[in-house]
Amino acid sequence: SRPKISSRLADEREKLLSSLLKYVEQIQSAFDSQDPADVVSRTTGKNLSGPVNTIIFISQLRFKLTQTASAAEPLFANLSKWSDYTERSNKLIQDLDDSSAANFDIWRRSVLEAVDASNDDSIALQTKAKVMSFDQQDGRLLVHYSEGLVTLLREARQLCALGCKIPKEVEKEVNLAHQFYNNAMKLKQVANFYNKIADEILPCQSGMLLEDANAFEKVVKKDHKRTADGKQISWDTPVQLKAYTEELYDAMSRLTRRNKVLRKVHDQISDIVVKLMDTDLVRQRDKWKDGIMDMRKLIGDVESGKYFGGESGEGATNTRAWRVHWDHQLFKALEYQYRLGLESCHETLPQIKAKLVFKNKKLMFEPTYEELRADYYKGLKKFISFPSSFTGVGESEIFKTISDRNADGLIIVFSQAEKLFKKLQDTLDKYSPWVALGTIDIDDCVELNLKEVEDWDANFRVLKTRRRDVDKLPSEEKV
Repeated sequence: SRPKISSRLADEREKLLSSLLKYVEQIQSAFDSQDPADVVSRTTGKNLSGPVNTIIFISQLRFKLTQTASAAEPLFANLSKWSDYTERSNKLIQDLDDSSAANFDIWRRSVLEAVDASNDDSIALQTKAKVMSFDQQDGRLLVHYSEGLVTLLREARQLCALGCKIPKEVEKEVNLAHQFYNNAMKLKQVANFYNKIADEILPCQSGMLLEDANAFEKVVKKDHKRTADGKQISWDTPVQLKAYTEELYDAMSRLTRRNKVLRKVHDQISDIVVKLMDTDLVRQRDKWKDGIMDMRKLIGDVESGKYFGGESGEGATNTRAWRVHWDHQLFKALEYQYRLGLESCHETLPQIKAKLVFKNKKLMFEPTYEELRADYYKGLKKFISFPSSFTGVGESEIFKTISDRNADGLIIVFSQAEKLFKKLQDTLDKYSPWVALGTIDIDDCVELNLKEVEDWDANFRVLKTRRRDVDKLPSEEKV
């Protein structure tokens, strides 16, 4: 039967009850020290005052005690130490209740003082006052809805959930604050955006957003004006306040959306410029032209309104500063590649092929030396003059200065070109001996030099040797 089983397990039950007594002691210790790292885990709310955090902590301890006592009574009620357990547990529960009540009273008094309208730093909502104003010192936009009210709402909600009765005076302020909470949060978001707008908008794009920014600021400064029926927009004009808040929020949202679009396109153009910085100006000039075309298209699409989804206001205007900004970035990329090109263009210009031909008793190039020289300098000039014809995205004249800024490099380029053609001439001279016989009258030469059979025989042997040497000559030379 149950009594017999209970009797046989008496020792084990006594041990368990002793453990529960130690558990009560641990909770007592946690309460006395109020240490979050103690045996009982302490979970408190964020952004709550000390008294409210303490009340939450105490409620957790109390819950542990009551739950444990309720579960333990059927098992241990007939043991000798049970009365000791209940006495300690009940006393601790009473201490917890007293502490909770004391902390609630501290909270109540602090809140009543905070919402007292006669205090200069009162958090009470002044329903007749303007909802927003500008700080006279730094020009920041302020919303007259105290952060203290936000905390009060949070704490009141938490305390109500714990079964605390909120005083009527406080409840009145809580209800009033709750009534305007949604509008206030939107207005605070708007104020935060307004106060940081200078950091949000790129300086080179400010002119493109000027119209939207002015429209936004116009709505911001509207709150001190009267409504259509002569009332000032304030907390106690809920209809007008809601309409004003929505108008303000819409203006901010529009400005935010357009700024995000412009930022995104700005980043896309930035990627193009970064790629051009590593694009060879001699060998990959077409990629430079394609990059500039892509940049112009992106800017053109912004101006046409393509990226704004058909919003009223369509495309962005006043893009001059933005174009100038990117022209300056292009200038850096172009000059960097131009300098690299000056150092290596004699090696990287497109190859020019020529033949060594024997014509009119003369060894010569085909195309001629003069034509090769003209062709080479034409390609060289095309590279050197590229910055002069480069206009970027804003038809800027700044690129024309690049050649003058790198005059020393140009001197080196022309010096290298002359060395190149000196090598070309040396190549011609190197092969000239091979056609020496073709430059004279062969019959006169034979009659003059070949008198005996031995002379003919010796020259035939030389001819065979020279023929073998000819076979060893390279089929092409590169200078």
